Amino acid sequence: MNRQRIFRRNGQPLRSQAGPHALIILGIDNLGALEDLFGEPLGDEIIEAVEARIAPVMPSRATLWRAEHRRIALSIPQLDRTGVSALVTELQVTIAQQAIPTSQGPVAVTLGAGCVVDDDRLPEAEGSSPTLLN
Repeated sequence: MNRQRIFRRNGQPLRSQAGPHALIILGIDNLGALEDLFGEPLGDEIIEAVEARIAPVMPSRATLWRAEHRRIALSIPQLDRTGVSALVTELQVTIAQQAIPTSQGPVAVTLGAGCVVDDDRLPEAEGSSPTLLN
């Protein structure tokens, strides 16, 4: 993977300071199947509810945006592998605890996550790459 590509959004660098930097991509499990049954507006309702529910759990320095393929992206400076693991678990528990109310009734939702941590202690000139976490 190309570190420069991973840590850019709209062509702009995500990193603004030294130290570890985490990028987390959240996917809502079975969202496509729900949209097939009830339409994309239901998917939008679910994504918006998930974003609202995870916002209080995220560190204040985090940036959240809707990524492609109906995923949610989080960019978090100064978050190492241990912190990412703890945060992802907390986000997953927060979402799974209670069904999300929608126009079609309550929907139980779970999250999958893909994570990468860029630790700038590894000089890029030496061909280092970010650490991928599942």
